[in-house]
Amino acid sequence: MDILIIIPIPLVESFYPPPKPPPTKKADIFDPLDCREADRIAQEVLVNTVKTFDDLVYQLTDDLYYDLLKVRAIFMWIGLQNIYDREYKEELDEQSPLGFFKRMSEGKSSYSTLFAIMCRKANVPCVLIQGIAKGSTYEVGDSFETSNDRWRNMWNAVYVCGSWRLVFPLWAYKVVIGHSSGGWKLIESNDKRIREQEMSVEGIPIDTINEYFFLTDPEEFIYRCFPDDERWQLLKIHHSKRKFVSAPYLRPLYFEKKLKITSRFNCIIFAEEGKTEISIKETGGESIMLTFDLYYNEKESSLSVPPKIQLEDYTAMIHEKPKTYFLIRFPLRGSYKLEIIGKPTPELAKLICAFKLICDNPEKRPQRFPISSDIGFGPCLETLGAGLRSPSHECGYVFIKSRQEVIFDFKLERMLSVRTSLINNYINEDELASAVSHRISSTTLELTIRVCVPTNGEYVLQIYVRERGSTEDYKVICNYLLSTTDPHRERKGWETASERSIRHNLRCSTAMSRTRDTEKLQKAIDLFNHLELPDNGDLSEANNKLDYLRVAKGLRDGINRRHIEVLDKAIKNAHSSIHEDKLEHLIQEAEHMLENLKKLKLFAHDVLEMNRLTISELHHYSKPPPVIHDVIKATFMLLGENEDEVKEWEDCQLLLRKTGKLGVLYRVKKFDFFVVNQDLIKTVADMIAPHDEETVIAASAGADKEYNPAILPQEVR
Repeated sequence: MDILIIIPIPLVESFYPPPKPPPTKKADIFDPLDCREADRIAQEVLVNTVKTFDDLVYQLTDDLYYDLLKVRAIFMWIGLQNIYDREYKEELDEQSPLGFFKRMSEGKSSYSTLFAIMCRKANVPCVLIQGIAKGSTYEVGDSFETSNDRWRNMWNAVYVCGSWRLVFPLWAYKVVIGHSSGGWKLIESNDKRIREQEMSVEGIPIDTINEYFFLTDPEEFIYRCFPDDERWQLLKIHHSKRKFVSAPYLRPLYFEKKLKITSRFNCIIFAEEGKTEISIKETGGESIMLTFDLYYNEKESSLSVPPKIQLEDYTAMIHEKPKTYFLIRFPLRGSYKLEIIGKPTPELAKLICAFKLICDNPEKRPQRFPISSDIGFGPCLETLGAGLRSPSHECGYVFIKSRQEVIFDFKLERMLSVRTSLINNYINEDELASAVSHRISSTTLELTIRVCVPTNGEYVLQIYVRERGSTEDYKVICNYLLSTTDPHRERKGWETASERSIRHNLRCSTAMSRTRDTEKLQKAIDLFNHLELPDNGDLSEANNKLDYLRVAKGLRDGINRRHIEVLDKAIKNAHSSIHEDKLEHLIQEAEHMLENLKKLKLFAHDVLEMNRLTISELHHYSKPPPVIHDVIKATFMLLGENEDEVKEWEDCQLLLRKTGKLGVLYRVKKFDFFVVNQDLIKTVADMIAPHDEETVIAASAGADKEYNPAILPQEVR
């Protein structure tokens, strides 16, 4: 914020031209390349070599013939001085340049005053303008209703090229970084899940020279600064204070890239039916990569974001060249802030505009988007950069119908390796693999992608590429948000008795939380989809429940079947689902089962490596060492024989001689550890506990195959 304590400068407006809108744009009268001589002079003149402002301005402007160049030299010279970082002597003349610098460092004057003094010394008309400004202390949505010095500021108007032009020296020379009121929590940034609370800090001013605030066009300047005297708006039609206050917070990049907000032009947006849409359009400028940050004000909302809710899943950036729009679904009531950010280069991010979003009535059952992506949905600069042109679908939000094929086409600049995938909140990606396919024509270099979704809902088509023959990871270069709900279809405000009955049936089927019958719920969903009734959260909840039942069923099937591959797939599916927390106990049971099955498989593998000669060696023992008898006896007891039936070695020999389905090898292969009585396990464990593997090996290599205490549970070993 500029300093308002200034050296009095006599106002000479009576001798100045009256304030009128300039007839031309800044670009018509100013080109930095034409000002190189003025910039060079500004760099060469040293403040320590001049005693008076007259001498200083003479050195800066004597060789320059046009007022614009004189003003340019003054503007650049001031910006190159480290006024606030110098050490000043006490006895400096306050009317000298260094003395004036000292006054500024003490908070007794300002950049605007210095600029006005020097312009007037060069006989260029210049005035000081006071008013309110959306500066570093402004929070989007501020009302400016109370008298508050933090919004007060000062800038200049200078008369060059036959018209008044606006200059804001402070903002041109200083940029404040790190300022925050401390009320906002960053929820989403660049597809990263962040819960970062802002700290209340003053901000640090950084020296810079921002060309934007030199001769700024009044049509743009009015969105940041509102003068007390409306004449100095320099507009044909004056803005009211109400219009200034309510306008979105627009930053220089918004105008530099010739962007236009095509949704409601207001800094405060009230959500309707728990959602809102903000759109921004390119109107002829160079394309720029967009992203966004979403904040939530817990203090103002009197509500904290529950850990289970990831707000970033409820925001989507949709490209529809030349427009980009942001869809936001609100799962929580309260105050949000959306910052739309431009990236002129991948490394540089600048704020374009900001909005305050207020949601009083969030959706009861808000549907989250299948993914949150930093490149958004639809063809974008990443798509073009990868070499994909002429998309058949320019819009990233595509209306589809279940079980009806949709084709997406692109032209490739060169042959690429391509992958495609389909994502849905409630259906596993592997199950959707058959719903998407692609092919590339080697002759026409056309990429054709075919999608046929199995059920109603929202899906995301992801397109990955990498160079042909490369071993680098595939990179997502385009997403499409697919929905079986037409966003443009008008809905009637009522439902028939039949439709209400079908909705009620869907809710009842969903509410049967104890049922494991997915068929009934699937039929209710199919019937609801057939009528294309609006979701209202009911369909989302039903699909969520169906997905939960399917994931749980996969775990139970794996446990019941005791199949390693089935269990492994079911466990991975459960961990990657949104139901992981709810299924924690079932997942643990499945993982315990899988661990034991793997141990058993290893044991069985060792036993099955034995051949008939090994078995023959064992049963030919006439009087084996006790360790051999104990191991063989324990084996047959686990296979189902009574202890009395294998008490004598002759009994064990008889069993070892049997072949076919009664043979020991076949019985081990079919052995089911999980049906063995726990008492028996303990008995067997106690039986072989006195022996170690070395003792068994020394007695018989064959018996070593039978000895493996690792299959016994940890608690009885």
